Amino acid sequence: TNTNTNTNTNTNTDEYKGINVVCALQHEKCNIIDMVSFEQNENGNATVKNDGDKRTWISLEQKGTDANTDDAASVSASVSVSSTVKVFTGDSNRIHKTLALKHLGSWTTVEPCIAGGCGNKILRAVAYATNNIEHHNAIAIMVPGTCSWDTAAPTALVLAAIQKFGIVAKVTDFFGGDMVYHNKGTVGSKVTNDLGCIVSCGKLAVECHEKLCVAMRADAIILDSLLRKYWSAADKNISLEEGDKIQWQNAQMKPQNVHIVRNDLGYVMTCEEVERLVRSVDESSSSHCKLVGYTMPELNKLQLFWNISSSGGSSDDSSPRVSKSPPELVRYQKNDLGVVELKLVL
Repeated sequence: TNTNTNTNTNTNTDEYKGINVVCALQHEKCNIIDMVSFEQNENGNATVKNDGDKRTWISLEQKGTDANTDDAASVSASVSVSSTVKVFTGDSNRIHKTLALKHLGSWTTVEPCIAGGCGNKILRAVAYATNNIEHHNAIAIMVPGTCSWDTAAPTALVLAAIQKFGIVAKVTDFFGGDMVYHNKGTVGSKVTNDLGCIVSCGKLAVECHEKLCVAMRADAIILDSLLRKYWSAADKNISLEEGDKIQWQNAQMKPQNVHIVRNDLGYVMTCEEVERLVRSVDESSSSHCKLVGYTMPELNKLQLFWNISSSGGSSDDSSPRVSKSPPELVRYQKNDLGVVELKLVL
């Protein structure tokens, strides 16, 4: 922050001395915020005020009941809280949220909490968990539609809480993959969190988080909603034979290993990316074969569905020009440098 009040002749510089900047949303709900005090130097620029050994991580939330108390009622309440997961979500009725709550409710007691704002949801979850590390569990669910700037800073706070307070926590997309932040003009980069975001704090919450990602990868509705633009070719003019189309649709409805099939940047691979990689290891396949779609039926494997065209010859010659059938199954892996490699499965 560089606040030079000299640029505004109507500003009373005395008003800007000792400004407290609170790094949180709805800080009255959050118990692990970082408060930094700023002051102006002789040049009118903002500088961090030196508060000596003063704690910067402060609690603005009253501590809960001590789990070690001899009061039987308090002990019973602590046990009840330990088996409950507070889930912070928005007030929308989108299918991603509805199904996530349904799955979570089948594994543990869920206490839904409506909270606006992506950062607010994450901060509330972390604040609740750190209030009582032994017994509090919280999950924040952000449906697809948020962006990198919505999740990056709150995620940093989660990681800081892990280190500072020793809480168990996890941050992933809906399928269990890491959140990706490659937005500095890199080819193929983007700022939208297309696969949503899940944050869990507390041992039970993390266990439910991991189960939820497995359930999301096996839910046909969620898979179609989030992966349609990835595992289907962008060119809608190419299609499959009816039998192959049914086989592809059936394959899409089975559990997938989406968290594995990522490109070098960490994004889910598009159909076009997969086709380019396949051609790089199988150059003998005809250029008249177009990849229409793919699925991920097994760990580190891709099932491929091709449109095999007979075009490419003279107008009076309708005979196929395909010299070799394209591979229907390839093995996917990343080398030690994190570069994606494909190998043909014979």
